[in-house]
Amino acid sequence: MITRFVAVEIDLKSSAEELRQDIEATLQTWGDPLRWAVVQVDELHRKVSIEAVVTVAE
Repeated sequence: MITRFVAVEIDLKSSAEELRQDIEATLQTWGDPLRWAVVQVDELHRKVSIEAVVTVAE
Protein backbone atom coordinates (compact mmCIF):
# COMPACT_ATOMS: atom_id res chain seq x y z
CA MET A 1 0.00 0.00 0.00
CA ILE A 2 1.26 3.44 -0.94
CA THR A 3 0.36 6.65 0.93
CA ARG A 4 0.08 9.86 -1.09
CA PHE A 5 -0.52 13.53 -0.35
CA VAL A 6 -3.17 15.07 -2.62
CA ALA A 7 -4.16 18.71 -3.10
CA VAL A 8 -7.36 19.37 -5.07
CA GLU A 9 -9.66 22.28 -5.80
CA ILE A 10 -13.41 21.85 -6.20
CA ASP A 11 -16.42 24.11 -6.65
CA LEU A 12 -18.03 25.55 -3.53
CA LYS A 13 -21.45 24.00 -2.85
CA SER A 14 -24.54 25.53 -1.29
CA SER A 15 -24.74 23.05 1.62
CA ALA A 16 -22.15 21.45 3.87
CA GLU A 17 -23.48 17.93 3.17
CA GLU A 18 -23.27 18.46 -0.60
CA LEU A 19 -19.72 19.80 -0.22
CA ARG A 20 -18.65 16.80 1.90
CA GLN A 21 -20.07 14.35 -0.65
CA ASP A 22 -18.28 16.13 -3.51
CA ILE A 23 -14.98 16.17 -1.60
CA GLU A 24 -15.18 12.45 -0.81
CA ALA A 25 -16.13 11.54 -4.39
CA THR A 26 -13.27 13.61 -5.79
CA LEU A 27 -10.74 12.07 -3.40
CA GLN A 28 -11.88 8.54 -4.28
CA THR A 29 -10.49 9.12 -7.78
CA TRP A 30 -7.03 9.45 -6.17
CA GLY A 31 -7.32 6.56 -3.69
CA ASP A 32 -8.86 5.70 -0.34
CA PRO A 33 -8.87 8.86 1.84
CA LEU A 34 -7.31 8.48 5.28
CA ARG A 35 -7.87 12.12 6.21
CA TRP A 36 -8.67 15.38 4.49
CA ALA A 37 -9.05 19.04 5.39
CA VAL A 38 -10.42 22.20 3.81
CA VAL A 39 -7.45 24.55 3.73
CA GLN A 40 -8.87 27.51 1.81
CA VAL A 41 -12.24 28.85 0.68
CA ASP A 42 -12.33 31.38 -2.17
CA GLU A 43 -15.86 32.80 -2.06
CA LEU A 44 -15.18 35.22 -4.92
CA HIS A 45 -14.35 32.39 -7.37
CA ARG A 46 -16.53 29.83 -5.51
CA LYS A 47 -13.65 27.35 -5.04
CA VAL A 48 -12.54 25.19 -2.10
CA SER A 49 -8.98 23.89 -1.69
CA ILE A 50 -8.60 20.47 -0.07
CA GLU A 51 -5.48 18.69 1.17
CA ALA A 52 -5.71 14.95 1.82
CA VAL A 53 -3.75 11.81 2.53
CA VAL A 54 -4.91 8.81 0.52
CA THR A 55 -3.78 5.22 0.16
CA VAL A 56 -3.54 3.24 -3.07
CA ALA A 57 -2.75 -0.40 -3.68
CA GLU A 58 0.67 -1.14 -5.13
